[in-house]
Formats: sequence, structure tokens, C-alpha cells
Amino acid sequence: MIRHGIAALWLLLAAAFAGMGSALAEPTVSEKIEYYDVTGNTPQEIRQDLNRIGPLTDAGRQRFDAVTNWYVRWRYNYARTSQSCSISSVSLTVEVAIKMPRLAPSPNRLAMVTSAFEDFAKNLMTHEKGHAQNGIDIARRIEEGIRKLPPESSCEQLGQIANALGNSLIKEANRADIEYDARTQHGRTQGARFP
Repeated sequence: MIRHGIAALWLLLAAAFAGMGSALAEPTVSEKIEYYDVTGNTPQEIRQDLNRIGPLTDAGRQRFDAVTNWYVRWRYNYARTSQSCSISSVSLTVEVAIKMPRLAPSPNRLAMVTSAFEDFAKNLMTHEKGHAQNGIDIARRIEEGIRKLPPESSCEQLGQIANALGNSLIKEANRADIEYDARTQHGRTQGARFP
């Protein structure tokens, strides 16, 4: 079974800074893939090991074959005048952490079992990258939304509106991850099934 982790969020506010350009920029994305080794010589033994040591969800209640967590951070600068405050620039980062299974070598395993696991792992990674893409897509929407906010009478008020927008979109992306798992049957429709 495959599951992604629900997104976490960190907010960073910048001091007032005017004059940044208004062109949209891509979020800065970092990706870390961590592997855990599974053992077994038959498909059934490998499945038992996956079920025994696969990563837990963030809530720690269920094991899955792989887990993807993405974290979105946004930062913005203000442009102040005597009458209003507006957003002068926005930047976002997305940190993606994927935990994947890797088949430990065994001299007693048939080549066809290894090959079947490799196909499964490739399809599983495709599924997990789909979760990562949800985080990247929402970062783009957060940037666009904050950039388009109209000026407010105070920067404090504008910051609250910007953060509320970001938080709302993060919740939307969390729902998109859940719907993605339902639509793909946690990756099964993408070939992420073993044995």
C-alpha cells in the first residue's frame, strides 16, 4: 500500500523592501530521496518485508510502501507608502522528501523476481513524484495569489491576508493529494503493485 504524508507549512515574513520586479518566478525546489532496504527471495517474502518495515504516515498509524512529504515556505517583501502597503516581491521554496523501498541483493533470488520489483519501484516513484508535483503546483499558485493581492492600509493586515491565502491553498493541495491517491488507488493504476 502506498501513501503520502500530509504537507507541513512554515511561514517566513521579510522586512519591508521595495522595488522588486513583478515577474513570476519558479519556486526553488529541493528533493531528497531516502531508501529503506527490503529483503526476501520470493515475491511473498518481499511483500511481507514491505508490510513490516515500510514507512509510516505522519500520523504513524499506517505503513505504506513509500511516503512523500512536501513542505512549502513563502517569503514576501512589502512596499510601503504613507497611505498603504503592498507586496513588492514573493519567493517560494518547496522541499520534497520521498522514502522509497530498495531491494537488498540476494544470491538466492530469481532474476525475474528482481526484475518485477524494479518495475514496481519505477512505477512507485512515478506515483510519488505526482505527490511532489502537487506541492510544486500549489507553490506556484501561492506565489501568484500573493503577488496579486491589492494594497491594504497596513502591512500587518496585508501579511495576515497573504498568510491566510497561503494556508487555504495548502489545505487545497492536501485534499488534492488525497484525491490523487483515491484516483490512482495509491499508485496501483500506475503499475505500483507488488507482487
